[in-house]
Amino acid sequence: MGIFSNIFGKGSDPSEVRFGRCAMRRAGEEQSQLLADSGMLYNDGDYKDGYLSFLKFLKMASGEAVELDVPEGSDVFTFKIRHGSKEIVGSVNGDEVTAECVVATCVKPDVALMRYLLAQNSDMLYSKFGLSGENVVLCQRCPVKDMSVSSFQDMLSEISITANSAGEHTEAEFPELAVCRHSNVMELSRQEVDTKVTFLKAWINDTFRLVETTEVENLKSYIILGTVFKILYLISPEGALLSIVKGILDIYSEYAPEANNNIEINYRMLSVMEDIVAMPNHELAKSMYRTYSVFPELNYRSFMELTDSISSLLKLPAQCVEIRRPDLAKVMCEYIVGGQSSRFGLHPLAYDLFLVFWRAMESEFFYGLGFRNMLYNETSGTLAVERIVTEIDGVVSQYATSYPGLAFDTSNLSYGSLDSFACSFLVEIKNIHIPD
Repeated sequence: MGIFSNIFGKGSDPSEVRFGRCAMRRAGEEQSQLLADSGMLYNDGDYKDGYLSFLKFLKMASGEAVELDVPEGSDVFTFKIRHGSKEIVGSVNGDEVTAECVVATCVKPDVALMRYLLAQNSDMLYSKFGLSGENVVLCQRCPVKDMSVSSFQDMLSEISITANSAGEHTEAEFPELAVCRHSNVMELSRQEVDTKVTFLKAWINDTFRLVETTEVENLKSYIILGTVFKILYLISPEGALLSIVKGILDIYSEYAPEANNNIEINYRMLSVMEDIVAMPNHELAKSMYRTYSVFPELNYRSFMELTDSISSLLKLPAQCVEIRRPDLAKVMCEYIVGGQSSRFGLHPLAYDLFLVFWRAMESEFFYGLGFRNMLYNETSGTLAVERIVTEIDGVVSQYATSYPGLAFDTSNLSYGSLDSFACSFLVEIKNIHIPD
């Protein structure tokens, strides 16, 4: 039996579940025009209207996550942006832009806390930590002529992402001095939180097992990174956990073949994963809250770039087949899809096709999130062939008008096992040709 009851092919799937950190759909014509206008207005010296056009674009992409108050005849407008558990409030006039987010409330201001915040400021590009009354805040106040629209977006993104983790870190480092301030808590269901925490630890424990049974050092790295990408994309943690998981990628960035430091890098990455597994479930649950897609990918990779990248990486599962490790072939395919999904803006066709892939690879996880049309039966070890074909044909049909001649030959897929299915699925993705 799997972690959850493996009811096979019954019920319907939820439509509101989204994965990843960004809105990956192509903007509509009106939305694209607002974005184009924002840059032109700013470059023409109409700074305030340039910012306003960008925020209207953001609101169209994110709905209720963005609020705008534009009083008629006034020289100033205000905005509020909700992201994770935090809110950014700010204002824009013809001369100045401001933004502020409350991170925590000071119970007792202290030199140690002040030193900690000052140290964090050195890592900030567009904003700084400070005190506003009893609150620790991330803030920015800048002349509009010194902050372009693109820098404005980067500033808002930095504040929102950093504030979500900074509050948890501040409370953990100085529990007697500061209390994390959750001004915008969009709670997930208990079932979804429990599912994410359960699978987070299960995936990491599987990683330990696979690394221990693998001799090739570079494959160990890909196993670890594949788990990181899967966590970032499917679980989409926020707050301190997001910082910890991203820290694993930072460790890998220090890998240098000429220094032959692969063993050390793998050890350090696994050490961080051990720390995550050791965390109490209630601590991990703090980073499991609903995240609005406030800062969308403005440009995603073309489908040809995606397929070229997949083609160059297919040697990894092939290497695993050669050494008779089909279990690792599946993991390498997950590494490929996870890396594309987590690090690059996804073409909408790829987003929908990859969702079919993930639902087959991690059916029990999706069941825990509310999906009932399962694509793989953990008990019998069989794929739901008819359901998979129906899902893929539905995606192709949806995009056939936009891409004449689009085809995905489901008869070329191998349904005998998850590893063979994963490899054949990526080969079919690779064979899709869509012009830029």
